[in-house]
Parts: sequence; C-alpha cells; structure tokens
Amino acid sequence: GGDRGPDGPGEVRGPGAQPGDGVPAGGDCAAAGEIPGRGHAGGAERVSRRVEIRTARLLIRELRPDDAPAFIDMASDGSLGDIFGDCRECHQWMGRWIEEARALCAADAPQGDYLAYAVETLGDHTVIGSVGSTYYEDVRQVGVTYFLGAAFRGRGYMAEALRAFAAYFLRTYPVGLLCAAVRVDNAASWKTLEKAGFARTETKLYRDLYDEEEKWYHFYQLNGNPAVGKGGTPSDL
Repeated sequence: GGDRGPDGPGEVRGPGAQPGDGVPAGGDCAAAGEIPGRGHAGGAERVSRRVEIRTARLLIRELRPDDAPAFIDMASDGSLGDIFGDCRECHQWMGRWIEEARALCAADAPQGDYLAYAVETLGDHTVIGSVGSTYYEDVRQVGVTYFLGAAFRGRGYMAEALRAFAAYFLRTYPVGLLCAAVRVDNAASWKTLEKAGFARTETKLYRDLYDEEEKWYHFYQLNGNPAVGKGGTPSDL
C-alpha cells in the first residue's frame, strides 16, 4: 500500500452509473472482450475481457504495446517515481511492464495483483496517464493507482478518470470499497481523490514501497454503497 496514486506536482457510484461516472463503451453493456459469466450492473453478464470506459472527455482502456513511448515520455521528468521507482532507465523496461500489465488484466484478479489501464483523450486519442488498482497486502484491501503526465495536469482529467474507474470497479468486483494512501505533502494528489468522491479516514505515519523511512500519509476510502458520496459531473471538477 501507500502513495500508489501520485499526481506528482499536478493531478491524482455505487451500483449503476451516476452522472459523470462513465460507462463501458457502447452503453451500459460491457465492451467486447470481457470475462464470460461475470455479472455487472442490472444483472447482465459480461461477455469479454476488454475494458473500455468513456467519460465526457476521456477513454480508459487496456494498455497496448505502442503506448510505451507515451509512458516513457511521462516518466522522463521523474514525477512518477512513486509508481515506478527509479525511472532513469525506464526506456529499457517500459515495454516489459506493459506486457506484464496486459497479462494481469487478462488474468483479471484484482485481489491478487495490480490492474493498470491507459487514460487517453477522446478528442485526439492522446495517452495522458494511467488509472488502475493494486492490492494492499498489509490491510487486505484493493486500492486505486493513478498518475497523469505533467503536461496534462490542472484540467480535472484525473478526478474524472478516477470517478469513472471507481464506479466501474465497484459495479464489477465484489470488493465493497476502494482505498488509497497519499503522502500528506502531495496535496495535488489527495485533493484529486477528494474531487473523485473518496473520503479521508485517517492520517498516520506509514512506509510505502519506495519509502526509505516512515512518512505522514492520508488514507482514503470510497464505499460501494450507493448512499455514500455519488460525486458530481465532470463539469463540476
């Protein structure tokens, strides 16, 4: 667990789609390629593994091998160290990471490992970041991960993507809630969580994966109960 959702110096319900939550491409039916037999909102059954979630401005989709240059470029300023660690050699291993992420999405086991998806703009299909999930072994909960390239921060993109992904995730998987932990000094990231509907539950010292020592973290949760915080529309962000 830990600061799995850095925005760097820029940005980081309930059953059924809410305004601004985003829906799978093609309407309320899951996109082609999803896992047979896994139920989702309304009792319909997903028929394929492919994930495509649209919001007013964004598309959240599976990673592709040709996404590597965009991710290498976003990591080049060092602001994604909380996600990837030392990114100075990321051009050498980014392709392998994408292949690993694609394999984990195909396995579709969020309580066993991470899931990572690309976020792109609907208008020109520019890859601007990533959103996904990770399993916090220390607290045995699924949390969100997210990052946005420096050139795309300050426009509300990540709050929009997080809200849509969280709504999809809570409709799709029997987890009940999603959590997050963000360093107190990463205000842009925890403010993004709050815009996406996450509620702060506590603040405490914590040591994350790439931390050399304990640091102060805010902890957040988003409950799958439709009575808990539905959030607004993308225009409100």
